Amino acid sequence: MVSVVALSTVIATVATAKPTGQPILVSQTSSSGSAEIALADHLSRNGAIMYGVNSCHYCQSQKQRFGSTAWPKIKYVECVGNGANLCNQAKIRVTPTWFIKGAYYPGELSLFKLAKVSGYTGATNFKNK
Repeated sequence: MVSVVALSTVIATVATAKPTGQPILVSQTSSSGSAEIALADHLSRNGAIMYGVNSCHYCQSQKQRFGSTAWPKIKYVECVGNGANLCNQAKIRVTPTWFIKGAYYPGELSLFKLAKVSGYTGATNFKNK
């Protein structure tokens, strides 16, 4: 199940704390395994973006799947704040939504699904399934 974001009320901002795309974290408590870190590195190198809302349960759950070490490597666009045009331009209607290799994937995705759609071929012994 995913939460729907009404575009008329969405205001987006890129929540990147560093030019490398490190997102601002909210309540990140799970730890990362080496497979989560490798997948996050792969997604980052390949320009993947997750669009979300900090108050969205599914977005928080998606962040938890990566863990506190891997998640900061993911480029993240927060769809509440000063940059509404980013989510509007991307036509984001559901959060979370991933943009990977030119395609949009709405909803919370397993790390296995993210690995598959991104072409990741590394270890998949994820500890945060």
